Amino acid sequence: MTNTVTETSPDPGSLQHYVLRASTDPVKHDLELIHTTCGSRLCDAEHDDSLDVLVHVAGAHAANCNRP
Repeated sequence: MTNTVTETSPDPGSLQHYVLRASTDPVKHDLELIHTTCGSRLCDAEHDDSLDVLVHVAGAHAANCNRP
């Protein structure tokens, strides 16, 4: 198994601040990846997204977010 951790991967402990939630938009059916600390909606999580993709998105956000 290949380790896919990159320099933008957040500390695994900080991943608790990222959640998948149903959109408040009734037209949308995908879940949204939300950073609960700052409230940013990072992306729509689609049915074929892997965990690696979602962790990468969280890591890229964590690298630029001023609220860890």
